[in-house]
Amino acid sequence: MTTLEPQTVQSEGLVLVVDDDEDIRNLIGDVLDRAGIPCATAGTAEEAMDALGSNKVSLTLLDWGLRGGLDTSGAEVLQFCKERYPMMPVIVMSGMPIDVRTDATTKQADGFLAKPFNGTLIVAHVNQWLNRLRRTSKTSLPQSGSDIVPLSQLENRYIRHVVQLVNYDLALAAQKLGVSQETITAALQEESANQ
Repeated sequence: MTTLEPQTVQSEGLVLVVDDDEDIRNLIGDVLDRAGIPCATAGTAEEAMDALGSNKVSLTLLDWGLRGGLDTSGAEVLQFCKERYPMMPVIVMSGMPIDVRTDATTKQADGFLAKPFNGTLIVAHVNQWLNRLRRTSKTSLPQSGSDIVPLSQLENRYIRHVVQLVNYDLALAAQKLGVSQETITAALQEESANQ
């Protein structure tokens, strides 16, 4: 486990553990270290935001009930992450009631871990997200000049894929993508015409 200092940790797959409880930070850090997952910790929202700004963090485990620091909370750290690093998953952790899961999800948390949790669950959850990130980055970026396609084509492929993921529920796809159903329909028609 690494104690963060600016510009010191640049490891691929680095997990930032943000929790105001030192025992929990150490527990999670030790579990991730034993699993071979590089990690760093922060005890306040300010430390977390500093760490995110000066390190290449792949995933953040964030205590929703974060206290301490200036006037920031887990929700504010999540908002900071989503504004500055929208592709980085943020997994919210909490021992509070189930309503927290709903609050975190509506604020765009990518996952939720209920406290208390065991080390196996933490490692499995983190590995699942890191593997997903590795697959996504390899498949979504062109590897050579011949892989480059117009953005409209890429957008249409993405829309079609989302529609498939939600079992062809166009209303749900439109809601998740933040577009109208007409946009979904037009993209599907254009994608079909290009095939």
